[in-house]
Amino acid sequence: MNLAPLNTHEIIGDGLDRQNIAVLNKRFLAVNEDRLERMRGALPDRQQLFMDVLPLLFHTNHPMMPGFVSRKTPARISHYKPSKRDTIVGKMIAKSFTISYDPSAEDDIYGIYIMGSVGTVAQSESSDLDIGICYRPGLDKKLLAELQSKCDKIMGWANQMKLDAHFFLMDHEAFKAQKFSALNKESSGSAQQLLLLDEFYRTAIFIAGRTPIWWYVPTHSEHTFREYTNTLLHKRFIPSDSVLDFGGVGEIPAGEFLGAGVWQLYKAIESPYKSVLKLLLLEAYVADYPNIEPLSLTYKSMIYEGETDIDTLDSYVMIYQRIEHYLLAKEQSKRLELARRCFYFKVNKPLSRPPSRRAKSWQRLLLEKLTHHWGWNREHIQ
Repeated sequence: MNLAPLNTHEIIGDGLDRQNIAVLNKRFLAVNEDRLERMRGALPDRQQLFMDVLPLLFHTNHPMMPGFVSRKTPARISHYKPSKRDTIVGKMIAKSFTISYDPSAEDDIYGIYIMGSVGTVAQSESSDLDIGICYRPGLDKKLLAELQSKCDKIMGWANQMKLDAHFFLMDHEAFKAQKFSALNKESSGSAQQLLLLDEFYRTAIFIAGRTPIWWYVPTHSEHTFREYTNTLLHKRFIPSDSVLDFGGVGEIPAGEFLGAGVWQLYKAIESPYKSVLKLLLLEAYVADYPNIEPLSLTYKSMIYEGETDIDTLDSYVMIYQRIEHYLLAKEQSKRLELARRCFYFKVNKPLSRPPSRRAKSWQRLLLEKLTHHWGWNREHIQ
């Protein structure tokens, strides 16, 4: 998709343009759809069925469907309208499935997002799914307990398909008020709010519900995020019931880097290649402190400028490129070679062997392109 850059300096205030906002929405959704298709394409048919029925499971409470707890369990996803195909998929799981709910009931599920390495070059057969379920703020504890129980049951159903899924209940209002620090299991309960938010914005795949209002805030306005979003909502350029506000990532406090670094050292026991890359990214961030441009802002800027190629926007590719830029500037060639090896082994597509399929996977093609750029010949790879 070839789209012209937007003049974002004229989007807000007297020059704010609803047409530009509509273009941005289409652009982010197009990138999201491509990433979603890549994620689905890497899953076996049975696991693809899980992805197809996921919104339906949280939109309804049917006794014969996976995850059923009670008719009163929080359900209904904002702006989600099940199609005929969705109903067919539901009947594939439970023949008696029908869509029925009280039309006057509130939407209790505001959004569903999948976070992490899925949909990127680093996705593998063992990649797990970190699924965020954003619920309506103010749900009482009993209903939240039912929703958690539903998530646990659906997780058990996914495990039967050999799919490692994890659910995280998210209150966007509490998170924005810094009362909730876990966007995924990587948080370790530590104060890594903005670093996690940075990762969420550049990796999360939108499944259903409301989209992040962060999409519509130009990077040069990130430091005035609250004022900008207030203008968008109060002047009704964006309907308030169509977006979720987790806050901006304009400034990352210095204290977050220590906790994040210690956590990555711990995670390195089971995921050494990923942890080295994330530690190097943290180092690159710290080197620019306090004038850090988080990768999520780089990602957003590229989409504003018209970039929609998901190879270029790949989260892991962007991590490597930020590290490469940092280490080249410091003339640290040995550490750069370490970063390249960690990236190569994290992707886990051995170029020293012939492809397992007749057609090369997109991941292998991308890795071949990168290693050629690095100057790695066949002997070096071997």
